Amino acid sequence: MEDRIPPSLKWLVTKRSVIHGEILKAEKRLQDYLTEHQSIINKLKTDLQAIDHTLGLHEILIDPEIIPPVRKHSNATKLKYGAVTRYIFECLRDSSGQSSTTTEIANFVVDKTNLDIMNKHEFTEFRHTVRKRLKTLRSEGKVKCAKISNHNEEKRWSLP
Repeated sequence: MEDRIPPSLKWLVTKRSVIHGEILKAEKRLQDYLTEHQSIINKLKTDLQAIDHTLGLHEILIDPEIIPPVRKHSNATKLKYGAVTRYIFECLRDSSGQSSTTTEIANFVVDKTNLDIMNKHEFTEFRHTVRKRLKTLRSEGKVKCAKISNHNEEKRWSLP
């Protein structure tokens, strides 16, 4: 007679297998992210060293270490005031009654404005800006958020 695995044990084995797979997938994404950004950092450091060397060759000596760093503005601030909101409404009007995800709306705005988004990280930051604006518009009653059944699904937005 064959030994039968109890359903509760089978469930635990399956659950462990799924969680382990998710961990491996997340670690791979993290490694890819780190690799991509490490190469960006290395290129920027090389550029910085070249500029520091060039400053040292100038007849007026300037210590590069005393020059304070400046953070560039995000892509959203490169747009005119209110542009993100206008394109959100345009996207929702063009969807002919269908709801749109935050990513779809962000892609629409990027396409319409020809924003210079270089990598996934910049798009993620811009998508976050669009999401914050959508939340504000929802609290003002200008857009509505569709109910989602699964917490892993992206929110869907439409006009009221």
